[in-house]
Amino acid sequence: MPTSASTYHFGTRDRVRRVGSRMASTSRRAAAPVLFFLLLLLVASEMGTTRPVAEARRCVSQSHKFVGSCMRKSNCQHVCQTEGFPWGECRFHGGLLRRCFCNKLC
Repeated sequence: MPTSASTYHFGTRDRVRRVGSRMASTSRRAAAPVLFFLLLLLVASEMGTTRPVAEARRCVSQSHKFVGSCMRKSNCQHVCQTEGFPWGECRFHGGLLRRCFCNKLC
């Protein structure tokens, strides 16, 4: 009687091992395309970053019409637009003084 029980137990283990090995091979088959896709994505993202990017130069000039210390960007920007510049910004100039500087793409 003990021999048949041990044989039955061995047979169950054998079946479990076979099913487990099938599951392992199935998961390996499913993982291969996923890993390939991730590798392809990595290579594609690296290729995209190697291209040189041309940046436009920015010309900066201190405003000739702005009077006083520059406290608000909106005031500086308005004065710069009257001088023919697309935008302006307040910057420190010579220590504690904030001046209006006008900017445009060269």
